[in-house]
Amino acid sequence: LIRSIPAFVQIVTFQTTSGKPYFVFERRPNFSGWKTLSGMGDVEGPYPKLSLPKVRWGLGPASLLAVEVAQGGRMRLIMSCYTSVPNQEVAVRLDGKRIAVHALPATGKAYRFETPLHPSPGPHRIELVYKDWARDHPNGPLAVLFAELRLER
Repeated sequence: LIRSIPAFVQIVTFQTTSGKPYFVFERRPNFSGWKTLSGMGDVEGPYPKLSLPKVRWGLGPASLLAVEVAQGGRMRLIMSCYTSVPNQEVAVRLDGKRIAVHALPATGKAYRFETPLHPSPGPHRIELVYKDWARDHPNGPLAVLFAELRLER
């Protein structure tokens, strides 16, 4: 059952004295696998009255994330998000190359996206480019509200 929950990953298996396996899982934080370079708000919440967990705003025009990859191979960028901007789009770029565009057509709706990545070992930049954002909002250029933004193998 726990294997079906994306926030958990199996990190080790032990054999017990009875011969049955014992599995150890780790819960991945909702905001992990990257460091903010620019364009990300601080962690806020949770907001139980709005049914929101801890969240972070992606700020327009783009959020720039630094990633250090120990060993290359397949990875995925997981995003759970909301927007208050109608017909929003988020373009995902890896080291300047556009690899995906995700549409968030309706406001107030939860969206979940998984973007496959194939980085080589070493430092990389992930850029989330927003089609539009709230330009005159008193809290800044709010584009997308992330409930989860995680990079994982």
